[in-house]
Amino acid sequence: MTPELITRYDQRVPRYTSYPTAPHFKPAVDPSTYANWLSELSPQTELSLYLHVPFCAELCLYCGCHTTVARSYGPIASYVELLEREIERVAEYLPARMSVTHIHWGGGTPTILSGDDLRRIMRRLDRSFGIHSDAEIAVGIDPRTITLEHVEALAGSGLSRASLEVQDYDPKVQETIKRIQSPAQTAKIAAWLRHAGVSGLNLDLMYGLPYQTTASVLRTIEQALQLDPDRIALFGYAHVPWMKRHQALQPEEARPTPSSAMSRAPQRPVPSWMRAMSGSTLIISPSSEIRSSCTSARVGCTAISRATPPTKPQPLSDSEPSTR
Repeated sequence: MTPELITRYDQRVPRYTSYPTAPHFKPAVDPSTYANWLSELSPQTELSLYLHVPFCAELCLYCGCHTTVARSYGPIASYVELLEREIERVAEYLPARMSVTHIHWGGGTPTILSGDDLRRIMRRLDRSFGIHSDAEIAVGIDPRTITLEHVEALAGSGLSRASLEVQDYDPKVQETIKRIQSPAQTAKIAAWLRHAGVSGLNLDLMYGLPYQTTASVLRTIEQALQLDPDRIALFGYAHVPWMKRHQALQPEEARPTPSSAMSRAPQRPVPSWMRAMSGSTLIISPSSEIRSSCTSARVGCTAISRATPPTKPQPLSDSEPSTR
């Protein structure tokens, strides 16, 4: 990787987070268009459902998601009512009680909903659709705010995969992006989930944040792998302060650039965890070392899948931190 190549390929590209992608959204697609699309589906079509919860307890300065801070539970409770109604309306337009193979809770912070409301929405989905017995049910989790009640509610509703949002473990990076979260805190939630029978564990990491270096990102990855996740999702930070004004609160001079990442990339042997992985990757990073760290991993899109299965730790109490 040379500075010339970095300059050539350091370009903005659309993010595949929905289909059609956001640049293709048009006013011509109105409610009647959507209703017609639903009614024209084949009854044999297997569905994937996405539920978005646009609320957080606080706003992280890197966030580009559609969310807002909820100071009380009132707006969240109102949203749950509307979400339940929308599920009913969508099901009414379908030609049959359709089969569902994937359900994903995103946000925002899905677990800002109470355990009772999480169960309530899952019951509504089960009444409106035919959820496969082996359907993947996944949720994005903020380890700083989730409780045992949430874990029990989700596990009891069939949760099979949890994505623990970490981003970065470096204290200076965490302080700058307003997201303080220790490795022990994350490990505790991972242990709760595994003890509850949730077999799939993702760790979500991010590069391109203020004060990150190639070395600090690699340290975070190595710490994350101590939890034996079966998948790591490594995302590139999107700096769009003209759309998300809170991002402008980050110190501009602290944001890494492709050239600074190259200049600060340490020259050291490939770590043992990297040598233990096999496969190929679609992850692209401005740092040659981070990119090579991912090149030997099995991946799907931005996910690095470990070749070894996770181990199941001993159960932890609500107050007992993990030492892993």
